[in-house]
Amino acid sequence: SFEQLCINLTNEVLQRNYTRAIFDKDVEDMRGEGVSVEAVKFRDNAQCIELLQGPRNSILSFLDDSSTLDFERSQTNPNLTFLSRVTAQHRPDFQTAPPPKGTKSVLDREEGGKSPSDYFFRGRLDDDTFTIKHYAGDVKYKVHGFVEKNIDVLKESTQVALLTSTDELIKQVLTIEEDSIGLLSGGLDGSSS
Repeated sequence: SFEQLCINLTNEVLQRNYTRAIFDKDVEDMRGEGVSVEAVKFRDNAQCIELLQGPRNSILSFLDDSSTLDFERSQTNPNLTFLSRVTAQHRPDFQTAPPPKGTKSVLDREEGGKSPSDYFFRGRLDDDTFTIKHYAGDVKYKVHGFVEKNIDVLKESTQVALLTSTDELIKQVLTIEEDSIGLLSGGLDGSSS
């Protein structure tokens, strides 16, 4: 589910921060004390994090793009459209490429990925699912509800509470200046088109 993807993304970031803090700091301390230290090898999950939340061509960037579309009037399933876009970017040959020989799981756990696409897998029989090679193991996600859950909708009661707030900071944040309205509704010169 979408919520599990968010939890696993958080775990990936925490693992990366922990690994860097512990290993990098220990190596630095040992070298500072004159201890000869060979390079400490550990699995770097930076490419997995890039796949999940990178600024371009990541799962979350494709999901945000899909969430801004008007899916209520769309003739296609927005979740499958999202999955198709991610697949086209990271595993375009998923329908024709056989699984690699000798893999221990859906994705080869022995080798770290050299690119974000190395952490994404979609098998020939997968219809609305994809698999991510996370630090802790492979996780298969079903995309049903991803787009809908990613849409930020403010409840009407919350909107009313914010708009009628007497707090000066909230009023200041919610205030839209006339110039901004012109830019939003018209051209760059502020005139409406």
